[in-house]
Amino acid sequence: MFTHFTKEEKAVHDPPDRRAFIAVKSYMMVIFGIIILGVIATAWIQYLLTGLPADPSLSISSTKASEPTGFPLWLNLSH
Repeated sequence: MFTHFTKEEKAVHDPPDRRAFIAVKSYMMVIFGIIILGVIATAWIQYLLTGLPADPSLSISSTKASEPTGFPLWLNLSH
């Protein structure tokens, strides 16, 4: 059942150098760079044209000491 491989066949199945190598072509690096820089440039253009959005925390009204906060006592005791 086991086949006796020659030295060349063993080198194909079990190479001496087993390091992983991932290559990225130079034109793909340029495309990724253009995409990333395009997104950043779009965000800056939007910021320069429209500015920052309004702060939503300013529209929240503050509670007074006389107003009840949290859960009612009966709910805290029953759960």
